[in-house]
Amino acid sequence: MLPNSLLELDFSSCQLYDLPQTLPFLNFTLLQKLDLSHNKLINSPLPNWMFNITDLVELRLGSCNFTGLIPTVSKGNLCNLQDLDLSENSVEGEIQELVNTLSRCSSSRLVTLDLSSNNLGGNLPDSLWSLRNLTSLVLTSNKFTGKLSHLLGSLAHLQELELSQNLFSGPLPKSVGNLSLLQTLDISFNMLSGTIPEGIGQLSRLTSLGLYGNFFEGDITELHFQNLARLDDLSITSTNKSLVFRLRDDWIPPFQLAHIAITGCLLGPAFPSWLRTQNRLSEIILSNDGISDAIPEWFWRLIPMIWWLDLS
Repeated sequence: MLPNSLLELDFSSCQLYDLPQTLPFLNFTLLQKLDLSHNKLINSPLPNWMFNITDLVELRLGSCNFTGLIPTVSKGNLCNLQDLDLSENSVEGEIQELVNTLSRCSSSRLVTLDLSSNNLGGNLPDSLWSLRNLTSLVLTSNKFTGKLSHLLGSLAHLQELELSQNLFSGPLPKSVGNLSLLQTLDISFNMLSGTIPEGIGQLSRLTSLGLYGNFFEGDITELHFQNLARLDDLSITSTNKSLVFRLRDDWIPPFQLAHIAITGCLLGPAFPSWLRTQNRLSEIILSNDGISDAIPEWFWRLIPMIWWLDLS
């Protein structure tokens, strides 16, 4: 019998195949950490009791084969929650009720929210942007739809924003430029359109920028990269060369990239001379970018470091 005074319960990677849906003889009133991640449950819905523990700080349920909807959270519960991980399950439905409840806490403490690799959908609720302590928001590989709200820029503590492989549409809000602590921005493989805000160039802590697989258009200039001194990974694409790189011939980037992928943009006709300043490249993909120039001699000195090269 587990004691009611238990503070932490960690059954991660324990080869569990089943979980009780109710706990009539237990009351985890003091439980602060519950970790059941990396188990192989057989068609198990998410038990209600997990989402109604008052003092819970960490709830880790990633890679458990959970199915069904996210349970209803009673008002006042999970208000101490800082870390919620439901990644790599088969959870479905919308997240509005969960997020609304968390946002109604007098002072929400949620720092990380990882719902990636599920079957969740619908529009993101406006209440999501009131979770002001979030440092990590990971919603990758779901079916979320709708436009990204300008309120996105109110998450001042955000360091990681991963929204790739969803069905988001419309423009990328200019307010993304307000996320001064952001280190990872990945909105790849959605249906976003319009111009890319120049404010991205003010995200001085950004190390990874993923804009691949959308429908952006307009010009890319030095302002988009102005203060990205820490940028390590850049991926960007457009359709029918609707994104045009307008960079000076003598431009020297502030960054040293390890990975670059630019596809379907108008980068040419001249071979991009700024690449000669990059001394850390291990992957270069410049495909269908309207480059008709000869490959310059200086480019070949980069070859010993490169493990993947695509100039098709």
